[in-house]
Amino acid sequence: MYSSISSSSSRGGYGGDGGDMDMDMNMNMNMNMGMMNMKPAWLERLMVETFFGDCGVHKNQRKNEKNIFCLHCCLSICPHCLPSHTSHPLLQVL
Repeated sequence: MYSSISSSSSRGGYGGDGGDMDMDMNMNMNMNMGMMNMKPAWLERLMVETFFGDCGVHKNQRKNEKNIFCLHCCLSICPHCLPSHTSHPLLQVL
C-alpha cells in the first residue's frame, strides 16, 4: 500500500493546496512501480527458448548445437551463426 505525500504551504511546500504536485508525484510513483514489474522482451523470450537442439540453418555441419542467445534478435543460435551477430550482445548457455 502506498500513501500520498502532502505538500501544503503550512508544511513548507510550494504554496497552494499542493494538489497538482501530489497528483504528479503519485503518477510518477505508479509509473515507476509498473516499470519495475515489467520484464524486458529478451528475458521473456529467453525463458521460453529451447537450447541444445540442432540449428536448422546449419544442420549439415558439425557442432551446430544452439547454445547461444542473441539479446538483440531474441533467438537461440549456434556457433556457426555468430558471424551474423558480431555486434549484438550475446549470452552463452552452458
